[in-house]
Parts: sequence; C-alpha cells; structure tokens
Amino acid sequence: MLKKLAVLAVGLALCGAALAAEGKVSPTSILRCPVIVRLALTEEQVKKVTEIDAEYVKKADEATKDLKGAEALKKRFEVMEEFRPKVVEVLTDDQKKKHEAGMAVVKEFKPKLEEAQAAVKAAGKDKDKVAEARKKAKDLMAEQDKALTEKVGPRPAPGKSDLAPKAPKADN
Repeated sequence: MLKKLAVLAVGLALCGAALAAEGKVSPTSILRCPVIVRLALTEEQVKKVTEIDAEYVKKADEATKDLKGAEALKKRFEVMEEFRPKVVEVLTDDQKKKHEAGMAVVKEFKPKLEEAQAAVKAAGKDKDKVAEARKKAKDLMAEQDKALTEKVGPRPAPGKSDLAPKAPKADN
C-alpha cells in the first residue's frame, strides 16, 4: 500500500488533470505535465490540448465521483493515459520526438522518485531522517528537471507557461 501511495504521489508530481472552476490548472492536469509544458506549443496546439484536457477532466471526474484519496488519484492517472495519445496527435514530428525523449526521462526517474517518497514516509516522525529524505527527493527532482531541460527544453518561468489559461482581455 505504501508503495502504491508513493507511486501516486510521484505521478502527481510528474504529470497531471482538472481545470478548476476559476480557470486555474489543477496539479493533476495534462496541462501541468513537465514534458508538455516544455514543448513550445503554438496557440492552435494550446487550444487543442486545452480541449483534450477538458474532455479528460470530464471523464476523470465521472470515473472518480465515488472514489476518494489514493483510489481516486490512481483512477485519474488511468484515465489520463487514455488521453495521452490524443495530445501526441496534436504535436509536430519534432515535438513528438522531444515528448518521447521527455517521457523516457520521466520513466527513468520514476523508480528513484518512488524510492525517495517511500523514504520520506518511512522516516516517520524522525525530523532528521525526514529532512534527509526530502532533500534526496528534492535533489532527484532537480536532476530530473535538468535532464528534461537537456532532452526537451527549458521549463517556462513560473506564470509564463503557454498552457496556462489566459485571462480575458479587457476592452479599452
């Protein structure tokens, strides 16, 4: 069970689904995937990916309406994997290659990050062990981020992602 929770926690950190009602992107949104955000999507691609994400959210919400916690999160990721091919269809050939390379990095780091998350949980209430395990997890995330930058491209600056929903422009 602990391993499953660690896997889900890592999954949440890696790629995510659901646009919140106020227009913010939730932590589990396809639009938050650390690979997708690095692909320099065109305006048209952003529109299509946003539409795919909305479909995903609707299906994931329906599939998880009677579930809670780890069960709901696991189901959301199962549903997300159904939608990943739709997102890939929107990409150019070059973006598809970068996406594939980025997903390989994510796959490579997944067991390491799961192990680090398990170490945090296993540390219990020992503050020193928790701090050490969290540092290791943070270092691994930084290492993964560096590898993704090399293979796919840089992550947009906070608040600068082309995938973030845009606020409507006020008429002057």
